[in-house]
Amino acid sequence: MKQPEALRLADALQAGADDPMWADHCEMSKRAASLAAAELRRLHAEVEELRGALDEAMWHVKYKELKAVNKELLEALKQHVQLHDGDCICQNCEAIAKATGEQA
Repeated sequence: MKQPEALRLADALQAGADDPMWADHCEMSKRAASLAAAELRRLHAEVEELRGALDEAMWHVKYKELKAVNKELLEALKQHVQLHDGDCICQNCEAIAKATGEQA
C-alpha cells in the first residue's frame, strides 16, 4: 500500500531535521521542521479517525435505508398473498411462506 502523502512529507521533514547538515541547505529551522512533521502526522491520524467515523455513519444510513426497503417489500409480498386469499400455489407465495416461516 502506498504511503499517504502527508506521512511521506512528514518523514522527509523529519529526515531533514535529523540531518546535521540541515542548516547548510535550508532556511527552515530544525525545530520548525520537526514541528511541521509532527503536525502532519497528527492531522493524518485525525483524518483517518474521521474517515472511520464517516464509514460507520454511512453504514448506519445504508442499514436504515435497506431496512425501510425490506419493510416495503414484505408489505407488498403480504398484499400479494392476501390477493390470492391463500389459494395460490405460485412460486411467489411459496417463497413468501418460506421467508416468513408460514405455510403456503
